[in-house]
Amino acid sequence: MYHPNFKARLNQIDSKIASLKAALSKSPEGMLRIAKKGNYYTYKQKLPNKPAVYISKKDRHLARDLAYKRYLELMLEDLEASRRAIMGYQKMFPKDMGRASRYLFENEGAGRLLKECFPIEHAPLAAWAGRPGATSAPFQEKRVIECLSGHIVRSKSEAMIDNTLFTGSLAFRYEDPLTLGDETIHPDFAIRHPQSGGIIYWDHFGMMDRPRYIKRAVHALELYALHGYVPFHNLIVTFETDDEPLDAAQINMVMDYFF
Repeated sequence: MYHPNFKARLNQIDSKIASLKAALSKSPEGMLRIAKKGNYYTYKQKLPNKPAVYISKKDRHLARDLAYKRYLELMLEDLEASRRAIMGYQKMFPKDMGRASRYLFENEGAGRLLKECFPIEHAPLAAWAGRPGATSAPFQEKRVIECLSGHIVRSKSEAMIDNTLFTGSLAFRYEDPLTLGDETIHPDFAIRHPQSGGIIYWDHFGMMDRPRYIKRAVHALELYALHGYVPFHNLIVTFETDDEPLDAAQINMVMDYFF
């Protein structure tokens, strides 16, 4: 939700367009004409260059199929219009959106200079964010990238999220433990909303093209749902694969929606 994932959305639309065209190829010829007489409707089939022909009750299925044909035609027009809109927007969408975030990520020296420029406005939230970080999450040795916040994270994507939260002056913590039923997990980020103070968790699933990782991600999402954590409400989830990596534009759009 999201930065416009043009490729995935276009693939969905193209697949639907293909299925609609296949269904339309099996539709009866002509179009349906409908007229109302009192409380009843009459139906006619209009073929090209021919007068409309009345459809009798015994041929009601023909009227139904022609109505369904028109519905499919209109749906096809809607999808083709959506496709044109996405293609047009894609041309205008700045490919380098997120340059500010990338500047901080790629220039550690500048990042160190600018840390003090993004203070958390609310003192209680700042105190919460400033408590010592938890070390109970597994694979501590894989934390290798230092962020503006001082957090040491595991991946470039986590670093981009961390830096964006920090430059947004949000109070947040990295990999705090969260107990859900009998299990304790470590969401990537726990974020205090600047107005309500409520906690929103952000979990980024970064290897969604690997079967074993997908199983763990599905289990985590199920666990969240069973304990009242709902995407677009109090839970942010983002995903990536090798072919579709997370980028700054996606992160910025998530930030715009939630904060």
